[in-house]
Amino acid sequence: MHDADKQYLADHYYDFLAIALRILQSEEDARDAVQEALALTMARPWVNDAYSYCCKVVRNQCWDRLKERYIVRESQEIVDETDEPDTVYERRIELLRKLKGQLPQETVLLLDLHYGRGLTIEEMAESTGRTQTWVRKKIVKALHRLRAEILNEETKQNEI
Repeated sequence: MHDADKQYLADHYYDFLAIALRILQSEEDARDAVQEALALTMARPWVNDAYSYCCKVVRNQCWDRLKERYIVRESQEIVDETDEPDTVYERRIELLRKLKGQLPQETVLLLDLHYGRGLTIEEMAESTGRTQTWVRKKIVKALHRLRAEILNEETKQNEI
């Protein structure tokens, strides 16, 4: 990579940081992701459009960090689970945790980004590199599946 391209990327550091902050919502993680992305981009011997390439690398770094967080969080949730939920609300939460484990990890991440962090469909599509239609369909399918499973389980509970 030419020195001019490296300087161009350095000049746009805050653009990359803004992308990472929006996805990760943690300044420390965002800075780390951008530093890694810049290092990876600058290590490439030849890149046609350095800015676009670095944006994609930042997005991928953020996505990887989110996946790592989920793996850690899910392993902690397994340890923190209680034996007997007391109320209907707690039983539903328990059931959602169980059903969430049956969903693909990518779908769980999309649900958390949308409902937990408030990202729009457009922002999620941009951060994942997928189309808005694909993201919307994944979320809708997951919600339908979760609702159906909850109703099915509650029907079984009521019959007993």
